[in-house]
Amino acid sequence: MEEVTLRAIQRAMPGNGRARVHNSLLSAIGIEDKTEVEVVTPDGASLTLTVFADSLVEQGQIRISQDDLKKLGITDGIDVKVRRKIPVSEQVKDAAEELAGKISKGAKEIGDTLSEKTIGIREGTTQAAQEIQGKAREVSAKIAEEVAPLGEKIGEAGRETAARIKDLVPTARFNAQVEAGLKQLSPDNASQLKKMLLETEGDKHVATAKTATSTGRSIQNLTIPPDVSVIAIQRADNTLVIPKSDTILGSGDRVYLAGSDRGLEYMTKILEG
Repeated sequence: MEEVTLRAIQRAMPGNGRARVHNSLLSAIGIEDKTEVEVVTPDGASLTLTVFADSLVEQGQIRISQDDLKKLGITDGIDVKVRRKIPVSEQVKDAAEELAGKISKGAKEIGDTLSEKTIGIREGTTQAAQEIQGKAREVSAKIAEEVAPLGEKIGEAGRETAARIKDLVPTARFNAQVEAGLKQLSPDNASQLKKMLLETEGDKHVATAKTATSTGRSIQNLTIPPDVSVIAIQRADNTLVIPKSDTILGSGDRVYLAGSDRGLEYMTKILEG
């Protein structure tokens, strides 16, 4: 099981049950984007969260909501262990393989015992039958232990999936500025940008880079509030760019943002003056 140690940093935006890490950490943990992980504190408390990849999060951090930090019983800045949450199907499969190995080993031991004994066949046969019965009882007990709670786990997984789908369903159209920018993109780029906007928390806004304090500067050199995310950049030729920390803004670039009203107002002043 892949596991990394990250520093838990409180997110400015709410989002219980979700966490954000740098894109490069997905392979280190052995997961894909929007996959469940188990977060474990130094005291042994654990919580299952869904991880979202975010290139703007520092590589050694995992950003967690205030409510989830409270559930874990830790404060901002504590190191935690992050590892992949093993699906129920894998747990059952691993348990079955383990049981199969035990049965195979038991059968081999029984065969070796019978081949070595030429005297006392009756006693050997009785012993073999007892061992088989014992293995059968172990198998039955293990299956009962693993399968009995399976229905409850599947039901919980269904409820979580329904909740995630509900989160992704838009409750309203984007504002006029965002809609206008989307119409100038190719259908594929427009579809990709809509998906990213819907998956990002907060109000959506677009501002045009005009000021000397924004054009010609990289994303990492802008003063971006912690409650604002830079989603994408639409160049003057209407090509779509997924921003990285070293992406340079050009004059006339449309910058798609998500966050709080106050944070978006601040970023609009930085970009447009």
